Amino acid sequence: MRKLRFMAEEFFRSFRMSLFKNLLLMVVFSISLVMVVIMGSYYFELGDRYSDSVKKIGDQTWYYMTIFGEEESMNEFEDAFTSAAGCYDMMEYEAELRSSRDYPILSFADGAIDLKDEEMARFFGERSNKDFLDVMEDGETVESSLGMIDGQTYLLSRYRGMQMDAASFRFFGLRVQEGEELHEDHLILEHVSDPVPIVVGSQYKGILKLGDVLSASVGWYVYPCRVVGILEEGAALSSEFCFGDGSLDYSIIFPFGVQVADRTGTVEELKKYAELAITGLDNGITLVADGKLRQRVESIKSVARQYHLPPIEVFGESMGMNFLGKESATTVMIMLVLTVTLSCFALYGLFVTFYDKIQSNSRIYGIYLMNGCSLIMILIPLLLEVAVILVPAFLTGAYIFNVGSAKYQPEAILSAARLTVGIVFAIGAGAVIFFLRGVDTEHLVRQRD
Repeated sequence: MRKLRFMAEEFFRSFRMSLFKNLLLMVVFSISLVMVVIMGSYYFELGDRYSDSVKKIGDQTWYYMTIFGEEESMNEFEDAFTSAAGCYDMMEYEAELRSSRDYPILSFADGAIDLKDEEMARFFGERSNKDFLDVMEDGETVESSLGMIDGQTYLLSRYRGMQMDAASFRFFGLRVQEGEELHEDHLILEHVSDPVPIVVGSQYKGILKLGDVLSASVGWYVYPCRVVGILEEGAALSSEFCFGDGSLDYSIIFPFGVQVADRTGTVEELKKYAELAITGLDNGITLVADGKLRQRVESIKSVARQYHLPPIEVFGESMGMNFLGKESATTVMIMLVLTVTLSCFALYGLFVTFYDKIQSNSRIYGIYLMNGCSLIMILIPLLLEVAVILVPAFLTGAYIFNVGSAKYQPEAILSAARLTVGIVFAIGAGAVIFFLRGVDTEHLVRQRD
């Protein structure tokens, strides 16, 4: 008990002697830990990959993307869509991202499509004995309801829809029995009022024909559409990317990736295509080679800066990649240099503090040794002091990374924070042991006033 009391008293005596230095080291190490973990997360892609954010197809790895991650980003998009130039920027932003050969993007999503009853009644009545129920899958019905299109009220019926870009059309190996397949060149509208090309499932053959024009309500907007192709019977999505059998026989395919070449459109005419571009990226997946995720994230950031729009978020990206998502490569490098400098300063401060402490207390340690105290009883209070200096850094890291990184694999980030604190303690403990090993204990014992 007396030994424990002695070591406790020695710890408090030593801590009070260097109180200001110790408090300063606590602050510096807390800041250093946060910066080291963030930069480590950025450069080393710290974090587990959630299984629902990654798709492995053969030797390919596809990462899901989202553009609705942050409220601040959405506000920036809304501000951009108040001008025609901003709407064009959004469409060009999407086109630029889709043009990458190294990191292709696929966009596809289930979604209901509302069509005017009066238009569909004409198609059904003129070209087939089938009624609305025949073009739906077993057990489904078409229910009419009142809806608005272009400010007017109509009876609308909801049909099975699938939205996808031209790359997805090719990726899933879809083929048409009549007309044209979806292709990027066909998705460039000469004028904002031109109809959007759509492809319909095989069950619509005999009901809709190539060239039919209709109004489709998709999401919050209405688009003029023209049937350009009818799928082969049995067309379906790959099972890896969908629930059920993925059949498209009863679906109307509405495209992502629509561009408008005409530069004279108004904000009202263009906004629906700009928001369609956002929705397409939000429902996108991008192919990323192993170990190339940071490069992919940086390429997205580069395109975003080019069009003055927020970058899309890749679900598998680490906390550091997300936090630094809007920073330039130069800024990130400057932060890395500052982080390394601050960390080196913190370690240097720790070494100097304990070296001076051991040197200035050498006479006291000699007295302890003369009175039968062992060297280990002097060492333990010093090691405890190092641990206490690191406690605020540990608690700060646990709080920040638990709260601020909840969606960025917190367990991996917290493990990195704990490991960093452990490494610093090991370095500090090693330094203290080294300094004490260099003390001439016999000289201390012989030392007098």
